[in-house]
Amino acid sequence: MEETKGFIVVEDASTLATPTIIGTNSSKESIKFEAELQEAEAPNRNGRIYEFKAIDDALNYYTVKEKIKHKAFFGEAGHPLSSDIKRQLYIDQNNISHIVESVRWSGNHLMGVVETANTSVGRDMAGLIRQGSQASFSMRGVGNVKVKDGSYTRIKSPLFIVAYDYVVIPSHPNSYMTRIINESAQVGNKIQGSMMEDVDMEYLLDFVKNNSENVHAMTESLELNIDEADEIKLENQNAILSLKYENESLKIYLEDNIRSHADKFFSSFFYRH
Repeated sequence: MEETKGFIVVEDASTLATPTIIGTNSSKESIKFEAELQEAEAPNRNGRIYEFKAIDDALNYYTVKEKIKHKAFFGEAGHPLSSDIKRQLYIDQNNISHIVESVRWSGNHLMGVVETANTSVGRDMAGLIRQGSQASFSMRGVGNVKVKDGSYTRIKSPLFIVAYDYVVIPSHPNSYMTRIINESAQVGNKIQGSMMEDVDMEYLLDFVKNNSENVHAMTESLELNIDEADEIKLENQNAILSLKYENESLKIYLEDNIRSHADKFFSSFFYRH
């Protein structure tokens, strides 16, 4: 069986653009603005092409939609410098700089309404914007990778988006703030390195095999040894465990607590098949 892996994808780039700001109000703490977060189907500065479907599916993933609904789709000031998998998948509450409140497509350009957070880091971000700096963004996540024509690396579904971080230089040249919408009182960056690390699926699959009562019940009732499966993988956004044997296949729905636990700790360990 082919080893199943996903890839941590952290973007970086190399040039700056001229800021365009429309109106500010220095008496307010937070700033709300529209920005281009990412571009699909176009090479970025790191030689990667994100398929439209991969980004769109990721944004429609229930955890992302829930975060947007509850104003909790946070971003950090700068990508984490550590290559540790858990850190890349974790939002450091001490480093939250902004909130992505909504997203929409304009052709292949992903636009987002962003508000600076009422945190020390967010206030620094708002202060820099008032001084004329233009906020730029870069995606942090995990995706399925395929090299095409030995030239560009294509990022395909499944893709798990952790955050759109506030960076000095975005991976897509247009991923900058476009206009300030309004400011509200309610609500130190470092140069990032481009990174793409592979992660083994065994951690997530072992957790599901050892903790899911549905998996235990189904395999025992059918007298199947899960470790003898020719193929084992997760489907339908971690909701189904799929097993394939020589003469049969089995799909097992996972309990909500198993799915939630997997999402929390390992949801970016997607498989490649």
